[in-house]
Amino acid sequence: LSFFEKADGFEGASHNAALHRLLSLMRKMGASTLVEEPLDRNNDELAEEVSAISNYVPSCSDSAKWTRISFFKSSFSQADDIPFQPNDAMLAYAMILTFNGPDGSANSVVWESVVSIPRLLNNYVRWANSFFVRINNETDFEVYGSYFCQQNGYSNCCAHAGLRMVLNNYNWPVPKRVSFEEINRLLYDDDAPSKVSGASLTLTQIWDVLQKFLGDEAGLEVEVRQSEPGESLSDYMYANIESGFPVLLLFPTGNNEGHVVPVIGHTMNTDIWMKWTYPANQAAVENTAWVDHFILNDDNYGMYLCLPNTEKFLSPKECDAIAVTPAGVRIKPRVAHLAAEHVVGSFSEVFELREGMDFWLTELVKATETKNRCVVIRTFLVSRADYLKHLGSEHDSEGNRVLEPHLRQLSTILPEEFWLAELTLPDLYTANRHKIADIIIRADKELVSEDEIAEAIVSWRLIVAFRLPGLIVYREEDEFRVTADPPLPTGHMPVYQDPQRRVNPPVW
Repeated sequence: LSFFEKADGFEGASHNAALHRLLSLMRKMGASTLVEEPLDRNNDELAEEVSAISNYVPSCSDSAKWTRISFFKSSFSQADDIPFQPNDAMLAYAMILTFNGPDGSANSVVWESVVSIPRLLNNYVRWANSFFVRINNETDFEVYGSYFCQQNGYSNCCAHAGLRMVLNNYNWPVPKRVSFEEINRLLYDDDAPSKVSGASLTLTQIWDVLQKFLGDEAGLEVEVRQSEPGESLSDYMYANIESGFPVLLLFPTGNNEGHVVPVIGHTMNTDIWMKWTYPANQAAVENTAWVDHFILNDDNYGMYLCLPNTEKFLSPKECDAIAVTPAGVRIKPRVAHLAAEHVVGSFSEVFELREGMDFWLTELVKATETKNRCVVIRTFLVSRADYLKHLGSEHDSEGNRVLEPHLRQLSTILPEEFWLAELTLPDLYTANRHKIADIIIRADKELVSEDEIAEAIVSWRLIVAFRLPGLIVYREEDEFRVTADPPLPTGHMPVYQDPQRRVNPPVW
């Protein structure tokens, strides 16, 4: 089977890059069998989509055809063999709509698709879910991957597609399929379909949709937060993605129109060299220095694409990003990182180097003082329960772990949710995936002005506690107290990984 020939059967004279991307991934992932099925166009959701397009392209009503193609890693040749395939045999599926355009030419749209997370080197996908599909009207298969869809260019645009991908990937109790027309019904009156055609959505409209479906429909208390002018988009997107929050990236295109894509993960190159990775006389750097790409779903070009993490592609002057966060999170990741960075910069004053001090604490302090050395900071939001589970289950490099008395004490100190800034050294981070210390930073403090933010950072008012080799320091009203009994781990520990999130490969 030639995948190009298969694509031609759907495309006609047009070219659908997203369809080709799907087929290319199937070749790379070793697909052995393709199952092709016609779908009932009278299905309510499918009929609604055809009706919406027909407002602009009347020929769609008669010419529309729906097909589902499904890919399996197991090899079989008869429909009767489908029920006997392992549940994990399905690699991907796609529902494809074809119809005749205004000039009679064939149009193809990948209306819905889920591809299993590919095992690509150094790729870490955070935004995915389990989707179930019934093949041959009798056998259900699960595909764990990131939901993808394509705009049709008539009744919806790229912003609709980006929103639909975010909403359908969201970890609701059961993944709810949100259709394009559900979004349109929220945004437009039934008698105003012309408002959709050829137009993008405003930032306010995007916010309204996210608030409606994740707040009103899913019953979550959420806030839609925007990156700030001059803020590093790389750091903003990474912190939110690693915290489990959906992120939409907005950027200009060559035709002066904006484009919207969901960011679903990142790559990590532990051998990367950039001159700014180890800046002279700088105490700390973000771990995003080793993130060389962000993984996104682009409805124009396909799923699991890598966008280079460079100023050329992610200029804060031209691009924008918005994230959906819990309503109680008032501190942005940028502020949390600055608070951690200020603490790190004060280490040499707080911890005077002396004989007998724990080795890894000494290394941490020395890294803030020595030219061409630095501390790596990784910042993300975490819950108290998950963090305590992490501390209680992980052993340090010497085989020790945090004991129950300290876990009980921390459970009374820590907020329900907080920003966690992990501190480590470049070589430990890239070779061991280990950290030396943790800084606990408030997430619920409302800070309005830059002056207020600066004052809170300098005064350490955002710091709840920090765990260092051999000791825990915690805030008690306006003072910090130190506890070291019973003995605490003095070695380095594995970096945090979300115990609730199903990932393949593991998240970095």
